[in-house]
Amino acid sequence: QIKPRPLCWTPRPDGLMEPTLNSFNFSGICSRYLDSNGYSLRTGDRDLSSRFRLRLVQNDNTLQLQVIDPTQAAPILVGRAPIPGRDRNGFVRIKLDRDWRLERRVYQGRTLSHVYFAHPEPVNSLLAKAGRSGETGFSRLGAPRAPVKPAPMAARIASQSNRTPDRRGSNGPIRLDVIPYRP
Repeated sequence: QIKPRPLCWTPRPDGLMEPTLNSFNFSGICSRYLDSNGYSLRTGDRDLSSRFRLRLVQNDNTLQLQVIDPTQAAPILVGRAPIPGRDRNGFVRIKLDRDWRLERRVYQGRTLSHVYFAHPEPVNSLLAKAGRSGETGFSRLGAPRAPVKPAPMAARIASQSNRTPDRRGSNGPIRLDVIPYRP
Protein backbone atom coordinates (compact mmCIF):
# COMPACT_ATOMS: atom_id res chain seq x y z
CA GLN A 1 0.00 0.00 0.00
CA ILE A 2 1.79 3.13 -1.26
CA LYS A 3 -1.10 5.61 -1.02
CA PRO A 4 -3.90 5.33 1.56
CA ARG A 5 -6.79 4.97 -0.92
CA PRO A 6 -8.12 2.92 -2.60
CA LEU A 7 -7.20 -0.08 -0.47
CA CYS A 8 -5.06 -2.70 -2.20
CA TRP A 9 -6.30 -5.46 0.11
CA THR A 10 -9.54 -5.91 2.01
CA PRO A 11 -10.29 -8.53 4.67
CA ARG A 12 -12.74 -11.27 3.69
CA PRO A 13 -15.31 -12.71 6.14
CA ASP A 14 -13.37 -16.03 6.21
CA GLY A 15 -10.21 -14.30 7.55
CA LEU A 16 -8.30 -14.29 4.26
CA MET A 17 -7.55 -11.17 2.20
CA GLU A 18 -9.10 -10.07 -1.09
CA PRO A 19 -6.58 -8.48 -3.52
CA THR A 20 -8.74 -5.51 -4.56
CA LEU A 21 -5.77 -4.12 -6.51
CA ASN A 22 -6.89 -6.45 -9.32
CA SER A 23 -10.06 -4.39 -9.76
CA PHE A 24 -8.45 -1.00 -10.57
CA ASN A 25 -5.30 0.52 -12.07
CA PHE A 26 -3.00 0.25 -9.06
CA SER A 27 -0.01 2.13 -10.55
CA GLY A 28 1.42 4.42 -7.88
CA ILE A 29 -1.12 3.17 -5.31
CA CYS A 30 -0.11 -0.45 -4.71
CA SER A 31 3.07 -2.42 -5.19
CA ARG A 32 3.23 -6.20 -5.48
CA TYR A 33 5.76 -8.97 -5.91
CA LEU A 34 4.63 -12.31 -7.25
CA ASP A 35 7.65 -14.34 -6.18
CA SER A 36 10.54 -14.25 -3.72
CA ASN A 37 12.93 -12.48 -6.12
CA GLY A 38 11.73 -9.10 -4.86
CA TYR A 39 12.57 -9.92 -1.23
CA SER A 40 15.66 -10.79 0.77
CA LEU A 41 17.01 -10.76 4.31
CA ARG A 42 18.89 -8.03 6.15
CA THR A 43 19.99 -8.42 9.77
CA GLY A 44 22.33 -6.30 11.87
CA ASP A 45 22.72 -3.89 8.90
CA ARG A 46 24.05 -6.68 6.63
CA ASP A 47 22.50 -7.93 3.39
CA LEU A 48 22.23 -11.73 3.56
CA SER A 49 20.39 -12.40 0.30
CA SER A 50 22.95 -14.80 -1.16
CA ARG A 51 23.02 -17.14 1.85
CA PHE A 52 19.42 -17.28 3.07
CA ARG A 53 16.11 -18.18 1.45
CA LEU A 54 12.54 -17.27 2.35
CA ARG A 55 9.85 -19.94 2.59
CA LEU A 56 6.23 -20.28 3.71
CA VAL A 57 5.44 -23.29 5.89
CA GLN A 58 2.03 -24.39 7.12
CA ASN A 59 2.05 -25.53 10.75
CA ASP A 60 -1.47 -26.72 11.68
CA ASN A 61 -3.70 -23.64 11.16
CA THR A 62 -0.82 -21.17 11.00
CA LEU A 63 1.22 -20.09 8.01
CA GLN A 64 4.81 -19.19 8.94
CA LEU A 65 7.20 -17.01 6.98
CA GLN A 66 10.65 -18.44 7.67
CA VAL A 67 14.19 -17.69 6.64
CA ILE A 68 16.42 -20.71 6.13
CA ASP A 69 20.11 -21.30 5.63
CA PRO A 70 20.69 -24.73 4.07
CA THR A 71 23.66 -25.28 6.42
CA GLN A 72 21.65 -24.60 9.61
CA ALA A 73 19.03 -26.79 11.23
CA ALA A 74 16.75 -24.14 12.72
CA PRO A 75 14.73 -21.73 10.57
CA ILE A 76 14.38 -18.11 11.69
CA LEU A 77 10.73 -17.16 12.11
CA VAL A 78 9.94 -13.79 10.51
CA GLY A 79 6.15 -13.68 10.65
CA ARG A 80 2.96 -15.70 10.82
CA ALA A 81 -0.71 -15.68 9.96
CA PRO A 82 -3.72 -17.73 11.00
CA ILE A 83 -5.27 -19.62 8.11
CA PRO A 84 -8.88 -20.44 8.92
CA GLY A 85 -9.47 -22.38 5.70
CA ARG A 86 -7.91 -23.48 2.45
CA ASP A 87 -8.41 -21.44 -0.69
CA ARG A 88 -6.00 -21.96 -3.58
CA ASN A 89 -6.69 -18.40 -4.75
CA GLY A 90 -6.81 -16.85 -1.28
CA PHE A 91 -4.32 -14.34 0.07
CA VAL A 92 -3.06 -14.30 3.66
CA ARG A 93 -1.99 -11.27 5.68
CA ILE A 94 1.26 -12.14 7.45
CA LYS A 95 2.02 -10.26 10.65
CA LEU A 96 5.73 -9.77 11.19
CA ASP A 97 7.15 -10.96 14.50
CA ARG A 98 8.60 -8.51 17.02
CA ASP A 99 11.46 -6.30 15.73
CA TRP A 100 10.99 -7.41 12.09
CA ARG A 101 10.16 -4.70 9.56
CA LEU A 102 10.16 -4.11 5.81
CA GLU A 103 12.88 -1.89 4.34
CA ARG A 104 13.74 -0.78 0.82
CA ARG A 105 17.10 -1.05 -0.88
CA VAL A 106 18.71 2.28 -1.79
CA TYR A 107 21.37 2.56 -4.49
CA GLN A 108 23.19 5.86 -5.19
CA GLY A 109 20.47 7.78 -3.37
CA ARG A 110 17.66 6.16 -5.37
CA THR A 111 15.09 3.89 -3.70
CA LEU A 112 14.80 0.59 -5.57
CA SER A 113 11.87 -1.79 -5.66
CA HIS A 114 13.73 -4.55 -3.77
CA VAL A 115 12.35 -5.15 -0.26
CA TYR A 116 14.21 -6.48 2.77
CA PHE A 117 12.79 -8.36 5.71
CA ALA A 118 15.00 -6.58 8.23
CA HIS A 119 15.91 -7.18 11.87
CA PRO A 120 18.31 -5.08 13.98
CA GLU A 121 20.11 -8.09 15.55
CA PRO A 122 22.93 -9.94 13.76
CA VAL A 123 22.03 -13.22 12.09
CA ASN A 124 24.14 -15.33 14.47
CA SER A 125 22.03 -14.10 17.38
CA LEU A 126 18.81 -14.88 15.51
CA LEU A 127 20.07 -18.38 14.59
CA ALA A 128 20.99 -19.06 18.23
CA LYS A 129 17.50 -18.02 19.37
CA ALA A 130 15.89 -20.14 16.65
CA GLY A 131 17.92 -23.16 17.76
CA ARG A 132 16.81 -22.69 21.37
CA SER A 133 13.15 -22.42 20.39
CA GLY A 134 13.13 -26.11 19.46
CA GLU A 135 11.65 -25.49 16.00
CA THR A 136 14.50 -27.18 14.15
CA GLY A 137 12.31 -29.31 11.94
CA PHE A 138 14.22 -32.41 13.02
CA SER A 139 11.98 -33.40 15.94
CA ARG A 140 9.83 -35.64 13.76
CA LEU A 141 12.90 -37.44 12.38
CA GLY A 142 14.08 -38.77 15.73
CA ALA A 143 17.38 -38.43 17.52
CA PRO A 144 20.55 -38.28 15.42
CA ARG A 145 22.57 -41.48 15.19
CA ALA A 146 26.32 -41.95 15.34
CA PRO A 147 27.99 -42.32 11.94
CA VAL A 148 28.57 -45.86 10.69
CA LYS A 149 32.22 -46.92 10.61
CA PRO A 150 33.30 -47.48 6.98
CA ALA A 151 34.24 -50.98 5.83
CA PRO A 152 37.97 -51.79 5.64
CA MET A 153 39.64 -50.78 2.35
CA ALA A 154 40.14 -54.41 1.20
CA ALA A 155 36.42 -55.15 1.60
CA ARG A 156 35.46 -52.04 -0.39
CA ILE A 157 37.84 -52.92 -3.23
CA ALA A 158 36.50 -56.49 -3.38
CA SER A 159 32.93 -55.17 -3.39
CA GLN A 160 33.70 -52.73 -6.22
CA SER A 161 35.37 -55.39 -8.37
CA ASN A 162 32.16 -57.47 -8.29
CA ARG A 163 30.03 -54.60 -9.62
CA THR A 164 28.93 -54.46 -13.21
CA PRO A 165 29.35 -50.98 -14.67
CA ASP A 166 26.10 -49.46 -15.96
CA ARG A 167 25.68 -48.28 -19.54
CA ARG A 168 27.39 -44.97 -18.79
CA GLY A 169 30.51 -46.71 -17.48
CA SER A 170 30.20 -45.25 -13.97
CA ASN A 171 30.99 -47.13 -10.77
CA GLY A 172 29.75 -44.48 -8.36
CA PRO A 173 29.26 -40.80 -7.74
CA ILE A 174 30.82 -38.32 -10.10
CA ARG A 175 32.37 -35.21 -8.58
CA LEU A 176 30.93 -31.99 -9.99
CA ASP A 177 32.48 -28.60 -9.41
CA VAL A 178 30.04 -26.02 -8.11
CA ILE A 179 30.69 -22.41 -8.97
CA PRO A 180 28.81 -20.01 -6.67
CA TYR A 181 26.76 -17.32 -8.36
CA ARG A 182 28.11 -13.88 -7.55
CA PRO A 183 26.24 -10.97 -9.16
